[in-house]
Amino acid sequence: MVNQNVLCSTTWVHCYEEDSSGNEVYRPITADIPLSRRPREQLDFQRGGTATLRVPSADDRLIPHTVRWQSGATGDADLQILEVSAQRLVIASRATGQFQPG
Repeated sequence: MVNQNVLCSTTWVHCYEEDSSGNEVYRPITADIPLSRRPREQLDFQRGGTATLRVPSADDRLIPHTVRWQSGATGDADLQILEVSAQRLVIASRATGQFQPG
């Protein structure tokens, strides 16, 4: 079961350098995250299974999209939460690596 207090307490930033096969790694926005030439995706979770995913646009601005999340590796939500702690969030990799608005 996901600790929603931890999950919903911060903005999470995609640290693609830490991704592994099948997993995407996010860190709290307050963490020491390396600078990147490309904008990093950000996630803000809300209780009840929704989140705001901000993805870079062609001009590098972050565009918000509402997505659904759930705990576990299976299901039909946009984001599958595999692991969460105060310092690290792991989600199952999305098929394209980038969110595609529905």
